[in-house]
Amino acid sequence: MNLASFYVIKNDNISSFFLPKLGFYHKDFKSPIPKDYDGVITIIRTVFSLGDWGIISGLPYALKQIYPKCQIFLPTPEWNKHVFKFWFDKGENQSIWKKPWENSELIFKNNPYIDYRFNIGEIKEDLFNDHYRVYTDNQEEPLVEQMLRFFGANENQIQSIDSRPQLFFDEDEIKLGEKIIDTYIKDKKFGTLLLSTANPNYPVPWDKKVDKKVVSETKKYKNLKFFYYSQVPLEQTSYNFIDGININDLNLPIRIQLYIKSKALINLGYQSGINDSVGTRTTKIVCATPYNSIGSNIGRGIKYYNGDNLTYLK
Repeated sequence: MNLASFYVIKNDNISSFFLPKLGFYHKDFKSPIPKDYDGVITIIRTVFSLGDWGIISGLPYALKQIYPKCQIFLPTPEWNKHVFKFWFDKGENQSIWKKPWENSELIFKNNPYIDYRFNIGEIKEDLFNDHYRVYTDNQEEPLVEQMLRFFGANENQIQSIDSRPQLFFDEDEIKLGEKIIDTYIKDKKFGTLLLSTANPNYPVPWDKKVDKKVVSETKKYKNLKFFYYSQVPLEQTSYNFIDGININDLNLPIRIQLYIKSKALINLGYQSGINDSVGTRTTKIVCATPYNSIGSNIGRGIKYYNGDNLTYLK
C-alpha cells in the first residue's frame, strides 16, 4: 500500500507522518476552524510550479467571503527557499523554473485579500499548508475546494463562492500588456495557442490523437489572430491554419504573458501551469492533457481532453 507523507510545518521546520491518502476524508472530518473566525490562515504550497500556486489563487477571496475578519498570511519567497531548501538543493520541486520559490509571488502579487507576507522566524505555531485538505469520493475536485472544506466551508459555500484562479495586475503591467495587444491585434479580439511543454508525456509531433479535439476546437476560432508558444515551427503542426505571433520572440515577463492570456477570447493547446493560473474568470480555456485522471489539479470551466475523453467541471 502506497502511503502519502503529510507535512506539518512549525518553527520553520517540516515534519511528516503517513496517511493512506493525502488529506482527510470528508465523512470522518470536522474542521478546527470555528464560525466567525478572526484569526490567521496561512496559504502555503509544498510544490512550486507556477500552476501549483496558480490553481489556489482564488483561495484568499473565497476565505474572506466566509470569514471576513480572518487574516490571510502568505510566505515570502525567502521563507519558501529557506524551509524547502532540502528539496531545492536536490533539484526537486523545481519543474522548469530557475527560482521556483518565487512563483508564489508571481501569482499573488497585488492580491488585495492577502493581509501579510511572513518571513523566517516570524510564526512559531503550526502553519496550514496544502496538505490540509478534505476530499470526497469525487476523484476530480479542485484542490482549492478541498482546502476550503478543511477551513470549514460547507458544500453550499463551496459551490456558490467563486474560488477559480484570480490574478491582479498593477497599472504598469496593464499598460504594457495593452501595448503589446494593440501592437499586434488591431481589434483586440485574439486567442492564444500553447504547444510548448516540459512534460515528456506529451506527444511529438503535435498532431497525434491527444490533439484531435483541441485542433477541432481551434478551427472554430481560425478567423482570430493568435499569440502562440511552440517548440516546433507552427507550419509543421496540425495548427498550421492559424495566423499567429510567436510570443517567445517577444521576450515578455511571465506576468505580462498572464495578462495577455487573461484578455484572450480563447486559450487553447496543452494543459500547463500558465493556463491553469489564468483560469476562466475572464477567458475560455480548452486543452489537451496526457493524464487519464487530472485529480485535484483541475480548474472549473476548463475543458480537458485526453483523446476523445472530456473532463469538464462547470
